[in-house]
Amino acid sequence: MASYKRYGGTPPHVAGSDTSEEAAKEIEPKVGRLHWTLVAALERGGSGMTDEQMQEACDMEQSTQRPRRVELVASGMVCDSGERRRTRAHRWAVVWQIHRPAGCSCQLAHPKSKVKTAGKALRYRRLLLEVVDLIREKGYGASADEAMLKLAAIDES
Repeated sequence: MASYKRYGGTPPHVAGSDTSEEAAKEIEPKVGRLHWTLVAALERGGSGMTDEQMQEACDMEQSTQRPRRVELVASGMVCDSGERRRTRAHRWAVVWQIHRPAGCSCQLAHPKSKVKTAGKALRYRRLLLEVVDLIREKGYGASADEAMLKLAAIDES
């Protein structure tokens, strides 16, 4: 789902850091599954989740979760809900949600956006289809079927 062309074809890493480059190479085959895991958690979460809540729900380290969430935001699949919640450290954090072009009040759907809602809906559908393809490719058949049912429900709304 993520395109790493601007990063030389691999997930972002610190230039000149051999450990960062190695970590990027190691995570690349897992990125699709990690994206799906976060999207599924947000879907189950209903009212959105902070990064901390996603990390807990997915049993994922912050150094793995945050970059994947950033990629999902960049792809237009996840957006800032506008809501804020307190973290365990009592700091305010963004509540992230699945971006649904129709009826979404996030910045992506703001009237000043240069992309029309119909274009966003098509882009969202394409992203979901890419996720479904990745799931099928990795052999998660039941999850792919569930994703297709959700996609059909979104199409009907």
